[in-house]
Amino acid sequence: MRLHSLELCGIGPFRRRQAIDFDALTASGLFLIEGPTGSGKTTIIDAIVFALYGSLSGAESDSGRLRSHLCGADEPTEVALTFSIGGVRHTITRNPAYERLKARGSGTTSERARQTLVVHDDATPPMREAKEIGVYLQQHLGLTVEQFRRLVVLPQGEFDALLRAKPADRYRTLASLIDDRVLERGQDELKRAADEALRTRGDATARVERTLAILRDRAGEVLGSEAVAEVPPDDLVAALHA
Repeated sequence: MRLHSLELCGIGPFRRRQAIDFDALTASGLFLIEGPTGSGKTTIIDAIVFALYGSLSGAESDSGRLRSHLCGADEPTEVALTFSIGGVRHTITRNPAYERLKARGSGTTSERARQTLVVHDDATPPMREAKEIGVYLQQHLGLTVEQFRRLVVLPQGEFDALLRAKPADRYRTLASLIDDRVLERGQDELKRAADEALRTRGDATARVERTLAILRDRAGEVLGSEAVAEVPPDDLVAALHA
């Protein structure tokens, strides 16, 4: 997956609409999101994860906190992310549920959560159901939101938790990212190679022992059995060739 652009408004410290051009930022291959506490660094990551999965970058985060406290009741909260999967552009737009002014009369009403995914391939119709979008993106991204949090956005030390996890836990996490059969085949091949190496070593050791036994018998005939018992194998060979 490659990110192209992000637009957001009414989120965290970003009350007004903001746009990020990731194509321009990544032209040099690397960029840094930097700023003091509260400036919106995590909000940008939250916005990306929310656009893709409808939740936030931290596993314990509540998507209800996405809406900016700076917004008035007549101001929207929305995220629009454009990205590519396999060279095909996608644009997903989401807004969380929040309270807004009524279109008629006074007071507020609940704006329900909405989402739209447009696949720019001239074949796939726009998707608007959260479940349908979720299934499509998980199939094409190959990551659940938990895997995306741990392995892509690296939020709040959660990647550190993966590094410190027990080997079996790391295996389960990483195995789910690829075809399990690849790991199984690799393990089977390594085990076969190890078993073959042990057999080869055992056969070589047996041949050496047999050869030494023959050498000791021959040397015993020449030097005497008592003398041969104290002679190292290399010296036996030298003695027989003397």
